[in-house]
Amino acid sequence: MILSIADLVIEVKSRYKYTYDLCRDYLYKGDKTVDFITFATNEQLKQEAEKTPQYPLDVIENTCIYRNICNEILKFNGIFIHAAAISVDDEAYLFTANSGTGKTTHMNLWLDKFQQRAFVINGDKPILRKLNGIIKVYGTPWCGKEGMNKNISAPLKAICILERSPTNVINKENNKDALMFLITQTQRPKDPGLYALMYDNLGMIIENTDIYRLKCNMKKAACEIAYNAMK
Repeated sequence: MILSIADLVIEVKSRYKYTYDLCRDYLYKGDKTVDFITFATNEQLKQEAEKTPQYPLDVIENTCIYRNICNEILKFNGIFIHAAAISVDDEAYLFTANSGTGKTTHMNLWLDKFQQRAFVINGDKPILRKLNGIIKVYGTPWCGKEGMNKNISAPLKAICILERSPTNVINKENNKDALMFLITQTQRPKDPGLYALMYDNLGMIIENTDIYRLKCNMKKAACEIAYNAMK
């Protein structure tokens, strides 16, 4: 199957129907040249099955394919970030945090506040890519258990690192601390060349994006203080 993800045309060779069904909304029907081809190797399937024996082979294959896509996208000024991505007034805001902190809860506060002005790009695993001088946020089929995603993109406005707190406070994050956190929220390839690309792509995003740290209680006021600071 041929997919369109992050303005790239990707040929995916899969053994199982699971990946096709997951990626149905991202099927490409144009005539552009394929940017790259990917599939799960036998060795990748074996290693992933040993790490996660509780999952069926079709899910394991899908995990390997997604990992391969994330690695290849590094070569195209792109990177995956573990975050919830929402568009408000056609600009993208990312909320990233350690698992269980409340990315989805905070995103839902924005959806409730902005109604028709807002929509989810991806609830868990968006891709960021610099294209024609603009950093854009893209939906992907891989989006967490809630299944929130669209095959769309929007220019990146800001990134917000979330922390739980009884009170709501937001401040700009310095580049060094932003890098140290974001590097834990993306794929870190074992290949030295790909790791260097990951590091460079993260640096490019940080240098060209306002990044904030929001300590919040996940109530309505948290959304308002975050938006007013980042807009």
